[in-house]
Amino acid sequence: LNHPNVAPLLGVTWTAEGQLGFVSEFVDLGTLRSVVATMHRDMQWSLRLRMALDVARGMAYLHSVNVLHRALRSSNVLVTRVFRCKLTDVGLLGFTSYELADVPASAAVEYTAPEVLRTHHAEPASDVYSFGVLLAELAAGHAPFSECSLSTADKRRAIESGKLLVRPSPACPRPVADLILECTCAQPSERPSFVALERR
Repeated sequence: LNHPNVAPLLGVTWTAEGQLGFVSEFVDLGTLRSVVATMHRDMQWSLRLRMALDVARGMAYLHSVNVLHRALRSSNVLVTRVFRCKLTDVGLLGFTSYELADVPASAAVEYTAPEVLRTHHAEPASDVYSFGVLLAELAAGHAPFSECSLSTADKRRAIESGKLLVRPSPACPRPVADLILECTCAQPSERPSFVALERR
């Protein structure tokens, strides 16, 4: 994988205990989640949208080479000192576009598309759903469903059944709110592609 918005894999490590590790480039500001949490009130919309565009460009590239991310969320996006975003942990759950994959209990269910929770079947539209949740987090300044008091298991069931839906924050500009709703649409076939998202 070779794209400016995808963190390059520089090498691997293998411990005596058999643990595999990945070596990537050092990115100064850490994860998008930490940047949003600390800078939310001071972030201009132009910066938020530029970061979202970086993520969309990286995802459009991945899908063009038939790679699903499968774990797109703000903690898997790294931010450079000039606020450019790079995707990390790409494709760790599998590289085949329509492969069945188990969803670990520890997965970030807030970012997981309902159809993946139901069937463990991932497709490009599943990554688009995750992008919509990431956009909602960029807009609100906090993790999705952070005010929800449900347990992880109950939250998972509520997302899976369509009872817990991603909603844009009231301060979100209308065009961005529309994108969030389109990306997190219950019907995967109605979600836009990353090529379309990048253009918009």
